[in-house]
Amino acid sequence: MNTILRGLLSAAVLTGFAINAAQAAQATYGTLSSKKGTASVYDWELQALIGKYFDNNDGATDGVVSDNILLYFTECYGGDKLENFNGATNNTAHDSVGFTNTSSYSANSAGKKSKYGGYHDDAATALAPGTTSGAVHAAGVAGKDASETPQAQGPSKNVGGASSTHVLIWSGQSNNMDEGDITDIIDSFQGQPNTTVHALANQGNGGGYLPYNGVTIKDATKANLEAELAAIDALMGAGEQFIMFVTDHGNIETANIPDPPQQVIPGNGQMNYQLFTPTEVLTGWLTDPQNIPTLTLALPFGSLSHINPLTDISVGVNNWAVDSFFDITYQIDFGSYGGTIGEAPMDYIQYAFPEQYLLSGLNLGSDWLNNIVVHNNSLTGSLSVMEVILGSGDIQKVPEPASFGLLAVAAIGLIRRRRRLA
Repeated sequence: MNTILRGLLSAAVLTGFAINAAQAAQATYGTLSSKKGTASVYDWELQALIGKYFDNNDGATDGVVSDNILLYFTECYGGDKLENFNGATNNTAHDSVGFTNTSSYSANSAGKKSKYGGYHDDAATALAPGTTSGAVHAAGVAGKDASETPQAQGPSKNVGGASSTHVLIWSGQSNNMDEGDITDIIDSFQGQPNTTVHALANQGNGGGYLPYNGVTIKDATKANLEAELAAIDALMGAGEQFIMFVTDHGNIETANIPDPPQQVIPGNGQMNYQLFTPTEVLTGWLTDPQNIPTLTLALPFGSLSHINPLTDISVGVNNWAVDSFFDITYQIDFGSYGGTIGEAPMDYIQYAFPEQYLLSGLNLGSDWLNNIVVHNNSLTGSLSVMEVILGSGDIQKVPEPASFGLLAVAAIGLIRRRRRLA
């Protein structure tokens, strides 16, 4: 049976149930794209991991990070991460850590994609010991694409700590343009006194890299991110600086947060959730053929002990339902950040959708309302839902005009003539 017909038949089944509407608030998350087949990293997960390891470097564990930190988010939707790294908390649903000595920068404003050949490569080239974070940002601004509106948060700082410097590069699914950023930064810092360089990266097909200039490049996964932050934290102290530079793909995800916080769906029951997804995100789905949009259910920790994601849950978007046996893949992320079971309050079940389910009826002229249906197939056990999250998938930076697509990316990569990692 072909995919579309299965979708129609499944939709007919789902729409036969009584429908309840969930009252909810909506949040927007920016995420780091990871190695294909592994979980992306939410902005608040990155915040929580940095907070977990750097919080008590000043001798107190109080949810405030006072380390000297520089952050550069040059991937698509990098601007959606800045609000997680200022002194305030509760800017978003999971914003629980304050940063008092952090300066962060992005290639574009919140909700916007960034461009290959724009801010990112000029900032990567300029990032080096002895300059300032503001000068690096200014170099990115000077080389930006016309469609980019780079953002800065926090004061300009000297690049390099008084005692030592620790650099982390992240590139979840790299092409040769991203590789140029990686090699530029490694070359600038490797071999400098009292400096360590760490790199997490993968090629677009999910493969890893051999070492470059003495730096071992590990897979860009959430587990490796936690391990590198733990290793860096062991070196951090007074007079030291942490620098993170993110290039390559990025995600943006819209979350429905039910009210009450745990929306209970009884056995053989159904709940409808609604999300407004910006047109910018939807066009990203259409212009980047490599991404896989996702629907994620966040459940109270431990729920998966009695839930089978393939048989106990049916999900649908925009009047399409997915026959889970045929049409969806899913992954389970135990705990909402890090690799320690029980460390966080939520488990995730993530479903990857063929685009025809998400894009049917799309009107590119305005923001789009997504109607999401979750059905609990169990006849006895209830299903508690903490969040329903619709994600763009991994969106790569694209050059202008967007219609040039991947061909233009390849051409710019040849012009740039960066070294490929060997």
